[in-house]
Amino acid sequence: MFGILKAKQVNLEEDNDSTVSLQTFREPEVKLTLFLISLLITLIAFAVIQAAWICDDSFITFRTVKNFLAGDGLRWNLGERVQTFTHPLWFFLVSGVVALSGEFYFTTILLSLIVTLLAVTVLSLKAKSLFKFLVPIALVSSNAFIDFSTSGLETPLSYLLLAVFFTSFLSNSNSSFLFLVAALGVLNRLDHALIYAVPLIYLFIRNFSFSYILKAAFSFLPLLAWEVFSVFYYGAPFPNTYYAKVHTGLSKLLLIEQGVSYFFDSLLNDPLTLVLIVAAVFSSYAVGDRRARMAALGVCLYLAYILSVGGDFMSGRFLAVPFFTAVAILSSYDLRLQYRHAFVIGISILAIPFIGERLHPILNHMVNDQKVISLSGIANERQFYFKLYGLVNHTKARHVPPTEWLSLADDKAEKGVHIDTSVGVSGFGASKKTHVLDTLALTDPLLARLPTIYSTSWRPGHYLRKIPSGYLESLQNDSNQITNPDLAQYYGYIRILTRSPIFSSTRLAVIALMNTGKYDYLLENYIHKASKVVPLRVLEKPVQEASAWDLDSEQLKDDEGIAIDLSGVQHHTKFEIGVDHNDAYRISYWKGSELVDSNLSTPLRRVLSGIERREVKVPTKAIEEGYDFIHIHSASGDPLASVQALNFLKED
Repeated sequence: MFGILKAKQVNLEEDNDSTVSLQTFREPEVKLTLFLISLLITLIAFAVIQAAWICDDSFITFRTVKNFLAGDGLRWNLGERVQTFTHPLWFFLVSGVVALSGEFYFTTILLSLIVTLLAVTVLSLKAKSLFKFLVPIALVSSNAFIDFSTSGLETPLSYLLLAVFFTSFLSNSNSSFLFLVAALGVLNRLDHALIYAVPLIYLFIRNFSFSYILKAAFSFLPLLAWEVFSVFYYGAPFPNTYYAKVHTGLSKLLLIEQGVSYFFDSLLNDPLTLVLIVAAVFSSYAVGDRRARMAALGVCLYLAYILSVGGDFMSGRFLAVPFFTAVAILSSYDLRLQYRHAFVIGISILAIPFIGERLHPILNHMVNDQKVISLSGIANERQFYFKLYGLVNHTKARHVPPTEWLSLADDKAEKGVHIDTSVGVSGFGASKKTHVLDTLALTDPLLARLPTIYSTSWRPGHYLRKIPSGYLESLQNDSNQITNPDLAQYYGYIRILTRSPIFSSTRLAVIALMNTGKYDYLLENYIHKASKVVPLRVLEKPVQEASAWDLDSEQLKDDEGIAIDLSGVQHHTKFEIGVDHNDAYRISYWKGSELVDSNLSTPLRRVLSGIERREVKVPTKAIEEGYDFIHIHSASGDPLASVQALNFLKED
């Protein structure tokens, strides 16, 4: 794309007047330029309105907004303080406009549209040369950008803050005001700190002085104030979704593999988004603009983060923000761009989306037979919910969202507790007195800290948890009835954080201890330590493959498992086990009272029923340090989990 462009040799670090504004054009061109930009922004408005929708996850925020505006606090369930939203700044903005309108659906879509168009306007007007026209063309051609210009999530506000920050930063501004904009960007979504971090460090080093440091520090007061409030009100510095997506029990390799799938999904369905991100990164070095390089490094950091967490289940969602940043980088270049070149580039940009499996964003709303969920579990989420929550589908006879969906939680509630894996709309429509329990743990403070149930078909962001014995009764009776003693003690501390008076001295002490990991051993004991001890000699016998699951076997009861006493420290590298065929088992290696390491044994499908023989490799750390107990728990499957045999194997 940049091969037909000839760059001006301009030192942007020394030329403080290098920003190209509308005055760069001759006077007769100004009105035409403004007209064309307005026309292109109108095209974006058309595309956004045609694709406008609200996702199920946004209703999680809406339920908390509804409780907040009713005077019940920033709560999802009235009985406990849990931060279920990831975007404090967007939360309060939505709360403000909904307080004025008294309505959620249309209000949020209109707010998203206005904020998105403001972001596009800022980026287009600040773009240099004929990039003013190419910016809206690029944005309207990205499915990721258009899909999440509405949706009810925080992305539109992220666009606006990114536009303000990077148009100033890339125009050679050193203003400490940029630190305030970045702080608000992070307050809007914490993980966006990675995009702002490198440019902020660059500004900090370049303008190092006491007064600049003081101004920069003062700019972060809104973010600091929220974090202090979050710790005191919720008992945790991060939203509950953070804990739900960190304590998955999945290996980093699995997450990275899923992250790669997320990028491939974007390349297949929305090729322009990744093409322009890559173009921005490489061109920042080709053009020789130091600030563009800093911005590109921030984008790379965020892409690495996306890879490390396994991406997202919503196709394109996590790429919308780096894409918008990439467009800001490209639009900042001071290039001799002629009209014929701009025309060719513009047509190319408009054509690229047709290469992908999805149609161009301007046409996508017209198609209803596209593949919604890929084999990797990544969904075209807008397509999935569009019939139910798409703006263009709303008529007098057919309300969006369907009103009958708003009473599902109360209909399914058992003794005041509704259990679901998709709690957005059903939670929003439930009575405030109904405790909505999310088995994906996004809204539950205890389940968020437990490992996910193993499944070969897991999806990013969908980490199902098993409800511990006694937990449902605990919620129904507002008490602690969990049967496992370690987990019961841990849940007791959770209850102090989320249910005790905010400023009680006991609660303040528990906040400090919880957030410094002092109670983590209780979770480790629950997850890895079994209550029933079995001598190794009881299990040292041949595996009877395909025999009945309970034939001469130790049955693993709920939340208990078995601990196998090895009668001394061992350093064996592998062993075989006979276990029920369709279950996954969490195997932990202990030395005395200390957990050394753990791994997972998953079904091999060697038999159709009964006992299956599996070979297990001992983790390197356990081999080196030694272990005298092996604890085995059921990690997933049906209740018929069992261990028939365990035999150490000779070295190869």
